[in-house]
Amino acid sequence: TTNAPATVTATAGQYYWKVPNLIRDDVKIRVINVNDSSVNNETLGFKIRGKVQVNNPNGSEVYYVYDNPDQAVKYPITWTVTGGLSQVKIEYLQGGVTWTLISTTNVAGSGTYNYQWDIPGALVDICKTVKVRVTDNINSDTTDDSNNNFEIRGRVIVTSPVTTTVWAVGETNRTINWTSVGTIGNVTLQYIKDITWTDITTVGSPDGPNSYLWAAGVANAIS
Repeated sequence: TTNAPATVTATAGQYYWKVPNLIRDDVKIRVINVNDSSVNNETLGFKIRGKVQVNNPNGSEVYYVYDNPDQAVKYPITWTVTGGLSQVKIEYLQGGVTWTLISTTNVAGSGTYNYQWDIPGALVDICKTVKVRVTDNINSDTTDDSNNNFEIRGRVIVTSPVTTTVWAVGETNRTINWTSVGTIGNVTLQYIKDITWTDITTVGSPDGPNSYLWAAGVANAIS
């Protein structure tokens, strides 16, 4: 298909062309003398591609994993499309060279899109060097990823004591319960009096429910 031509003065130079939304692998440019069409020349075939730009996450963000659906937080992945793309794939990279698929999603040409990502701890590792990439599902050379690394962390959810709990000073049979989400390692348990946090102990905290018996006795934190 030949698109409407531009007519310019026949002098050596250049012409600034606004590239049309014509995503193909066999595009050519032809120059024809308007007074004699037999005087012409054309380029070899070249490609026109759409464009993808990742907007978020783009570096320094902190996202948290979950184990159970009630812990899930959805984090937005946003990107801008220019051109007639119809479907993209969204992937993430963790401190290495292997990209892992998050989702494949439909798009309707130019515009800004988003995907709400909840991060399962069973599938995604805790990592400080994470990037997201969005790629045209037809032409893989149309792609973009986060400019800088962001971070995925585990988290800790304290399940008891709760607001209605009453413990007496010196009691030695009280248990602190919490859930670790993802690979946490060791945690330090603390209590607060006024505005000062005081350490109780440091213990291992494997993924899942954890508990600690405050055998030394509930501290005098009455204020």
